Amino acid sequence: MKTGHKTAIIGVLVIIITALHYTLSPQIGPVHEILGRAYYIPIVLGGLWFGWKGGLLTALIISIPYAPHAFHGWHSPYSVYFRALELIMYHVIGAVVGVLSERTQRALKIEKQSREEKAAAYEKLRQKTEELFAMEEHLHRSERLAALGKLSAGAA
Repeated sequence: MKTGHKTAIIGVLVIIITALHYTLSPQIGPVHEILGRAYYIPIVLGGLWFGWKGGLLTALIISIPYAPHAFHGWHSPYSVYFRALELIMYHVIGAVVGVLSERTQRALKIEKQSREEKAAAYEKLRQKTEELFAMEEHLHRSERLAALGKLSAGAA
């Protein structure tokens, strides 16, 4: 998938979730809680597709529209602390997923390179083995010819 498509998917998800946050009634708190967790989807995608920078950038972009909604209308100090911690977790998850994604990509690249080197070494070994068999066949032919020459000389 192209980078532009990935960016568009993340952007559309953020816009949809944010629009639902701002258009749904505050009286349906559980729905808002679920929407707050739904932000993890674009954050994880940003980290997977674009590394730690993409995960953090996605979390930052989400934090901007989410922060006013998160702290507006919630009177319980617990709710405010919980939502502040949620914003921090957005960034932590974005960074962790991004770092793990980059490490996985690096490991896959090394594994692919190792596989290619192994295949090249195998091919070189196969060629050398074929050359060795050809030389051995040539040696046997030379030995037979030399024996035939001795036999001919002895007969003459």
